[in-house]
Amino acid sequence: MDICEKSKCTACYACFNACKKNAITFKEGKYGALYPFIDIEKCVNCNACRKVCPNNNERTFNIPLKCYAAYTTDDNNRRMSASGGIGNGFAEFCIDKGGFFYGAVYKDDFEVVFKETQNFDELENFKGSKYVHSHINDTFAEIKQRLIEEKKVVFIALPCQIAGLNSFLKRNYDNLITV
Repeated sequence: MDICEKSKCTACYACFNACKKNAITFKEGKYGALYPFIDIEKCVNCNACRKVCPNNNERTFNIPLKCYAAYTTDDNNRRMSASGGIGNGFAEFCIDKGGFFYGAVYKDDFEVVFKETQNFDELENFKGSKYVHSHINDTFAEIKQRLIEEKKVVFIALPCQIAGLNSFLKRNYDNLITV
């Protein structure tokens, strides 16, 4: 039983976060890509996983009204960043407003996972691009809770992961910034 066509799956973790029965795990395929697997013993056939999958829903594409280019004026921060330091700028803005920043970090074994922080000192761990698959795990559920609490949230991720988050949330939040 597949959640979406295997060739279209981006391992965005929307299905994982939507499953109330913890019936979904991700396993490596033949070439190392991650795919969701459903534990049929736990599954209650609610189809929440299929409904939330961005690949099973028609997406709307918006043409930007304006486009901006920017970089931080902090030379050291810019040199240590992959995005001209703008990601760090978004994170600092959010934390300064009492919000939560979510981004990808390396674990000790070089696995890339998503993490939440409200701590300026931890931002160094988020810098730099990570050119490997990142594990979202239950980050979408955490973000939804923060949004319900009316906290500001900045989520920096890949476009497929942002599509997964938006599909999981099912509505727009004024206190959410995705990059």
